[in-house]
Amino acid sequence: MQNIEVGNVIKQIRIEKSMTQKQLSDKMNISDKTISKWERGLGCPDISLLGKLSEILRVDLASLLNGNVSSNNFVEGNMKKTKFYVCPTCHNISLCTGNAEISCCGRKVSENILQKADSNDQMIIDEIDNQWYITSNHEMEKDNYISFVAYLTGDNLTIYKQYPEWEIELRIPKKRFGNTTNVIAESFLNGANKAGAEVENILLTEKNINHCKGCFACWFKTPGKCIIDDDMSELMQKYTYSDIVVLATPVYTWNMTAMLKNFVDRLIPLKQPLIVETKGRFDLEETKPKTQKFVIISNCGFPGNKNFDILKFSISPCKPTLEIYRNCGKLLKSKTENVQVMVRKYLQVVEQAGYEMATHGEIHKETKDNLDMELMSTVDYVKYLGM
Repeated sequence: MQNIEVGNVIKQIRIEKSMTQKQLSDKMNISDKTISKWERGLGCPDISLLGKLSEILRVDLASLLNGNVSSNNFVEGNMKKTKFYVCPTCHNISLCTGNAEISCCGRKVSENILQKADSNDQMIIDEIDNQWYITSNHEMEKDNYISFVAYLTGDNLTIYKQYPEWEIELRIPKKRFGNTTNVIAESFLNGANKAGAEVENILLTEKNINHCKGCFACWFKTPGKCIIDDDMSELMQKYTYSDIVVLATPVYTWNMTAMLKNFVDRLIPLKQPLIVETKGRFDLEETKPKTQKFVIISNCGFPGNKNFDILKFSISPCKPTLEIYRNCGKLLKSKTENVQVMVRKYLQVVEQAGYEMATHGEIHKETKDNLDMELMSTVDYVKYLGM
């Protein structure tokens, strides 16, 4: 032990806990002069006192002895990066989203390193009644069994404890996650549904869509069909046969999200290698004329409408029938009562717009004007964000 380093740690933690030397010495049943000596590096705690000192200061004993208490770098806590620790003695499960030292049963526990399961350990996942039905062929023996199943998303973690000699058989509800833009999209689709339209909300985050390779096989080898085998072939059919296509995206930085841009890029099989010009703008000719109408829904966390300018230009080639742009988007999921009142009023207008689009193929001017209602002034919104 280095007297000065250990003394510095004791002083640092004591001050952090707003304790005087006298208060710490009383808890330790020793003299405050002893505490003073430790903190000045003139001595170190006797080994018989280390356990109690560690407990009072709530500092790891190893850190105390090493004279080093350091903080981890800030981690935003993406649940998909969660680290799992399982005690080999009692099988207790611990987890964290950053770096940590985990101890259990008097021993340090190492992180369980994630690895791809072999055929015997692999989970079998089926979709039944809008739930994930999960089983496994793993032999759940006492000395070799799967102790838990974890269901991870970007912001959520659910753990299902498993036990030896019990077969793995569980159901996990399918959860759909969407940003605040999806709040607007759901209201629009609800309105269309009330008008009798068949609607489907497709979240691209739930789909396997690879990037376009730029190979042009969809033009010259398999005309109208992409050679990539993923979910895009199904989505292409839905896109082609829909009467109204709603493209919804938040604006994080300048334009539509990468996921939506990737989807749009993969629509290239619907074009053919013939250049056409319209009012000085050049594009590729459609294999079949577009018959569907387009609606654009976008949401931005900033106040004002200038942040949508690049997006408006980007989507102009599809000649949208309706464009819904919502600034101050953070308010859409606010828990503040007076804000919720305004948001409910706004979403009722969005629902009405969906109803009118499904019924008439366009919306009334009054509805369009109401879609631009102010939820909060710029000054108040910036205060609300605390930025």
